[in-house]
Amino acid sequence: MRAAGSRPAALLAAALLALPVHPAAPARGGDARDEARSLAAAGKWQEAAETLQVYLRSAIGDWEVHDLLGQALLKLGRRDEAAYAFATAIERLEPSDEHQKRSSQLARQLQKADPLNLRRDAFLRKSARSLREVAEQLDDGGHRERALEVLERIRPLAAGDAGELARLDARIAAIRATTTEVSLDEATIAERPPGGWPLLQLESAHYDLRANLEPQVAQRVADVMDDIFASYVQIYFDGDAKRVSSRKARIRIWPTHEDMLSVWSGPTSVGGWWSPGEWQVTCYDTRPDTGSLDPMLQTLFHEASHQFMSMLGEGAPAWINEGTASFFEGAKAMADHRVLWPDAARDRLGTLREFLAHDTPPSVADVIGYGGPGSYPGEYYAFGWGLVYFLQQFEDPRTLEYVYRPLYARYRDVAIQRGSDSRKLFDEVFIGPKPPLFPSFEAFEQLWKSWIQEEVWPLHFGPEVRQRRERLVQRYVAAADAARGKSRSPVSEVELGLRALGHVEFIRTRLDPPETPDPALIARQADLLERVGRAASAAPLLEELLRLAAEESYPISPAEYEALEQRLSRIDRKNAPLRLARTRAQNLAVPARRLLAEYEAAKPPMILRAYSFAKLAGVALQDHGGLLASAERLRDVARAADLLRGALYPLAGSSWKTLFTNPEVDFERSEKRVAIEGTRYVGRICTDVPLSGEYEIRARFLREGEPSRGTFHGLVVSGTEDADWMVIGFDWKGRLGLKWITVAGGGTSDKAIAWSDLSAPLESSEPLELAVRVFPDGRIVVRAGEREPVEFQAPLALPSKGFAGIYAKDGRTVLENALVEVFP
Repeated sequence: MRAAGSRPAALLAAALLALPVHPAAPARGGDARDEARSLAAAGKWQEAAETLQVYLRSAIGDWEVHDLLGQALLKLGRRDEAAYAFATAIERLEPSDEHQKRSSQLARQLQKADPLNLRRDAFLRKSARSLREVAEQLDDGGHRERALEVLERIRPLAAGDAGELARLDARIAAIRATTTEVSLDEATIAERPPGGWPLLQLESAHYDLRANLEPQVAQRVADVMDDIFASYVQIYFDGDAKRVSSRKARIRIWPTHEDMLSVWSGPTSVGGWWSPGEWQVTCYDTRPDTGSLDPMLQTLFHEASHQFMSMLGEGAPAWINEGTASFFEGAKAMADHRVLWPDAARDRLGTLREFLAHDTPPSVADVIGYGGPGSYPGEYYAFGWGLVYFLQQFEDPRTLEYVYRPLYARYRDVAIQRGSDSRKLFDEVFIGPKPPLFPSFEAFEQLWKSWIQEEVWPLHFGPEVRQRRERLVQRYVAAADAARGKSRSPVSEVELGLRALGHVEFIRTRLDPPETPDPALIARQADLLERVGRAASAAPLLEELLRLAAEESYPISPAEYEALEQRLSRIDRKNAPLRLARTRAQNLAVPARRLLAEYEAAKPPMILRAYSFAKLAGVALQDHGGLLASAERLRDVARAADLLRGALYPLAGSSWKTLFTNPEVDFERSEKRVAIEGTRYVGRICTDVPLSGEYEIRARFLREGEPSRGTFHGLVVSGTEDADWMVIGFDWKGRLGLKWITVAGGGTSDKAIAWSDLSAPLESSEPLELAVRVFPDGRIVVRAGEREPVEFQAPLALPSKGFAGIYAKDGRTVLENALVEVFP
């Protein structure tokens, strides 16, 4: 059990009036189209274009709006802008059969506006196909990271070719799956019906699943549980699948916690359970409570492991039974169907550390000796997890062997076979005169406590996580040096290198900001990858070091730079696909430059089409021929002429995540409205809308409830899933402020960075049109209605990819019609 995003005027007018109203278009879009059609019918093409352009400054237009705008602009002779509008309309079409004909019609309109478009399309298709072929060769040769980098660069080139796009996406998905953890939340693509999802049933290789979930989510749950099944077999049966019962366990997932409790007579805090009599795991959809399916998956990992203890037989002590189940809470299911060896279950670790720090009951002896029927009390769970985690993960200080794994298995098996007193058996198996046995139970308890508090906890929480992991890397590397060439080393050189590599990758992916990489750590990671036989994966890191050195972010001597180049050359010496990829990119840049020159030489110049082409080709071809520099120049020209505006996205996705453990009084989300309420500080970010570069968040901002001294209503203007948030908002007096939400020591802190009085006081219940412009250098400019803009400076560099969201403290914050405009 586990506790709880150019025709004649008459003909063109007729065409505009004949356009059907898109059923999913928002009302304002429909109004804009109707008005534009009326203006077109009267031959007022300029007014029609202006009507649609004004609308597009404050709303997201569907394909019909951009098509209509393109036709009006084409009639006015503004071919460049018309082509840009038609291209946008094509992008907005859903890839469905009903839109195939419409796509062809838009393509013909685009060709009228841009006579170079056929050559452009042919070039893009050829480039995508050519570079995709060499990326596949790179992947097949073991250079997966480089292959992925090429595939992701060229993917936009294939946007008009469904077959080529499908081939690219299939290869990209296969490569990403090796490094991506499964997220059930990503399978959530629809709003939950008012009455919940209907019950469905499906059978997987190892489970009979019955769940009130969307079909795509249920299928992903089944796949993940089949994946972790092999890990259960490894832990409980030493990998011998023949010992597994052929009887499939049932998984029953209820729509809500309340629904689940209708078939449960125990404590209401339960998050799920395993019933050996029914041979069933029971849990519930956690999204109504937490906004995420992660807690449900963690419960499934825990409860489903009990099936294997049941197969072993009756009599396993509660601490072994529940502790092993809790151990699986730290497992990570990967998208390529691997399940990574469990790391520390952070929730359990945090709870256990609190118990040990304050020396509160239960004691270790209480947990190990618990002899009651079934499971034990909720406060025992963290202890059970910690004991099993210790027996699986503790390393002998001298040899670095996992010395207690055999003793764990022995204890478990003997306990089941004999059904003897759990504490007495513990002394029999673990206490004795020779290491790794302990001279006394007190000696075991002392070592276990110090290991949890002084070794495990600081590796996950507190101010020294990075330093401690760096020291472990150094230790493993030194041990690997000593083990080199020794066949009888207690732990092999490769195993030690992999342990070191795990800590390096933890630091780089979970601790260090991606925008400020540590060159020394990158070099260490490259060294370790080569050492464990993954030289192909080291090559991109060496390229990154050379780039940082060229940018003077990595101060090395000319000799060291040359040595890095030679080392990379050795890795790439036999890599013909890599050389071919570079050669093809260089060769393709030549016709790209010619086409770009023709766009700029057109009468008048086609600035927008030139810009979009230079940016698209420049990224795909790694800037061979200086295409990206041309794109930046053309972008500045287009923006200065007010031809180029940003892309609009609704801040109304399905995935909203939080840093806080504080319970929310309420969280409400719909297409047009997001609201959050809390007595302590609460907040969520919309991870469906990644933000980078320069962008602006706009919304109707409402503050509800009677303000008190601690009240703060806010808009998260930049935040990541597990680190710093920048929040703009208003306090109880109506002052505008910038807050910095940080994570440290296992919790969150709320720091006020700056305050500003507005040019006109803000009334407590005043509805406000709020606009916040965010710049890459950390500048944040706030416009509150018609008041004078206020500028703040963030205290740290903004992330390369962040998210926007909503925040409240002692009140309720509401965002209506929230949009984000990302500027090119």
